[in-house]
Amino acid sequence: MELSPFEIIKNSIDNHNLFKKKDTLVVSFSGGPDSVFLMKTLEKLHAGRLIYIHFVHGIRLGDEKREAALLKKIESKNNIEIITRRLPTKSYAKKHSVSIEHAGRLLRHSFLIHFLKLKKANHVITGHHFDDHIETYLLKKKRGSRYPIGLKFKTLIYNKSFIKPLLDINKQTILKTLNSNKDTYITDPSNDDLIYERNIIRHSKKQSQKETKLILNDIHTNTVTIKKLNESTTRLISKIKTINNTFSISTIPLEKIDQDTCKFFINAFIHTVFSRNQTKGNLLIPSSIHSSKHIDCIYKALKKHETDQRLFKLNLPTFYTVQIKKKTVTIFSEKLIQKSQALEKIKNKIEPYLSINLDTLTKTRTSSTYHFKDYQIKIDLTKTAPLTNKPLHRLETRTSLLTSNNPYTHNKLNLTDYSNLTVNDSITFYDFDIIEDKQLIVRTRNSKEKIKLFNGPTKPLKKYFIDAKIPQEIRQSVPLFFIENTLVWIGGFQRSNHYKITKSTKQILKIELKRKTITN
Repeated sequence: MELSPFEIIKNSIDNHNLFKKKDTLVVSFSGGPDSVFLMKTLEKLHAGRLIYIHFVHGIRLGDEKREAALLKKIESKNNIEIITRRLPTKSYAKKHSVSIEHAGRLLRHSFLIHFLKLKKANHVITGHHFDDHIETYLLKKKRGSRYPIGLKFKTLIYNKSFIKPLLDINKQTILKTLNSNKDTYITDPSNDDLIYERNIIRHSKKQSQKETKLILNDIHTNTVTIKKLNESTTRLISKIKTINNTFSISTIPLEKIDQDTCKFFINAFIHTVFSRNQTKGNLLIPSSIHSSKHIDCIYKALKKHETDQRLFKLNLPTFYTVQIKKKTVTIFSEKLIQKSQALEKIKNKIEPYLSINLDTLTKTRTSSTYHFKDYQIKIDLTKTAPLTNKPLHRLETRTSLLTSNNPYTHNKLNLTDYSNLTVNDSITFYDFDIIEDKQLIVRTRNSKEKIKLFNGPTKPLKKYFIDAKIPQEIRQSVPLFFIENTLVWIGGFQRSNHYKITKSTKQILKIELKRKTITN
């Protein structure tokens, strides 16, 4: 007894273990006959959640209203919800110098992966069928692929599962089933446009049953060969060294393998490089569209390099270069290296910072010690302070600190002798109670900081350093203390006018700064 299309698909799902019955699936839904048939199949066979995503590519503007109306009809008739997203296909193709067809594919993959993560789904499902399988083989063969194969039931794109459950069903069966049920679907006129290479193959003379069988045998043979070659080159791939977007491997192990394995490795090497640099945010960026001619050229250069070690360079599409020099094959991109170096410079300019939660002082009632660069920082809560809000450090004498005219002298604040300070010590005090955000940040100079001087004007940090005659070479290492994004202390030099001790002060924040090592 002949199996129905749905039974054939169920067998494919079970035999290839494509997905589980209650998995959440993101379905790429064009609204064409293939995706409508896929939707009908999944609604009938699958018990899990189905999320349908439709993409508007912005290429056929005149057809968009008609297609939107048909999508609404499909939604209503089948009681489903379709999420629609517009893709920047033309601008993306122009920016990356790729075809509209390739741009659309990369953008669809990018957004499908995005929705997979967003909806916490298990797999992406597409409506590719048997005819697509054969067309892919013929397209790869036409382009000169050494081992052309078709489509796979399950593939991984950036470790995300893309599944094609209809590969055992041909287009004729799909159309016959839909038309017999009078199902609504969208007809895409671009499928008849012969500017696309795949459409030329699609509309050429159909293969006979015998020819189809020969193609399937060749696909099977090539699949087995590729599996063996993959096993042979996996060890070599693991030997690729990566430094700052430069990928390299010694030519010595490549001299010991046969021609087919070596060429297969070269292709895998190039794909490895591109796959590691193919994402930009949530979007995939085009990989190199290299051909068998590039592979042959690199292989010949490798063989020649065994005896004649001259420098060899070959520019691949999408700004990559293959270089063979001194028994090493290197693939690099000047563009990415320059970008990496620029980021490294920025990274080096960003100084480390220390974040201290002052709330812990109220809980523990004990002092805490922290370390930042060459300094030791001690934080404490106290009721003891000098008669001035000014910090105690090497630029001031004990006399000036303890005899200044402080209008806030009262019995809650006890005079303490701080005359034992060393030249590398510095202490400052703040009204703890008026600090709302109990977070103290310590870092070095960045740019454009300003300080409201104690009982003085606001001054740019750079100008303060110049006026105070602080040497250029130590300015970058001076610790800066921030409370609520305000610079409150240039460690060891100048306190700001913020968080002064007043009559209502009950708790005093004491910050002590000490160098770990003293240099003469």
